Amino acid sequence: MRKIKLGVAFISSFLLLFAFGFINSAKAQENDLIDQEQQNAVESALDEIIVKVNEQIEEGKRDISETSYVPEVNNFVSIKFSVGEVPKSNELMRAAAAASGKQTFRAEINGVSFTHTLIGDFTYASGKLTAVSKDNTQASGFLFSHDKSESVSKLDPSLWQIKSTVAHKYLGVVGGLTGTGYTSYIVMNLYGSGDARLERANYNSGV
Repeated sequence: MRKIKLGVAFISSFLLLFAFGFINSAKAQENDLIDQEQQNAVESALDEIIVKVNEQIEEGKRDISETSYVPEVNNFVSIKFSVGEVPKSNELMRAAAAASGKQTFRAEINGVSFTHTLIGDFTYASGKLTAVSKDNTQASGFLFSHDKSESVSKLDPSLWQIKSTVAHKYLGVVGGLTGTGYTSYIVMNLYGSGDARLERANYNSGV
């Protein structure tokens, strides 16, 4: 009888420790989530970065990296972007329209605890787009699983838009029970001149 009581006591203690660990794990992951005010601050910072990135693209810069500190989350967010030479004058624009070639592009969002990257290339000729590479979305962040999707919309023969979306779902207790996490977006316009422009690079709470 004494052995049975000891066994029951051991099992009860184990279950209490397991429950305590479960609760602590859930709280730890909940603390990593950001509220709506923090999310708005992050989105505002990323919007400002996009403006700076596109200004530098128009200036002809090829490799761009912009970072912003967000006090509301006590962390940095950043956008990196690279693309080939951008024509700087009307004459060069006309020359580019008459030319053909292949151009590479890369856009990257560094969020609070994950990274979303879109890498690819597109082919153009006589001012029109002829092809764009697919399945080029990458994601990282050890706290999450990453569900990726990508699409290309042909808005005009000289303008295609590529959209890349990643659902970053929390792993572990909170992720398994609630499906919490973030969804990030990169939207880029590709032009028949061999140019590219970043239209959207941000993320929202939820998956």
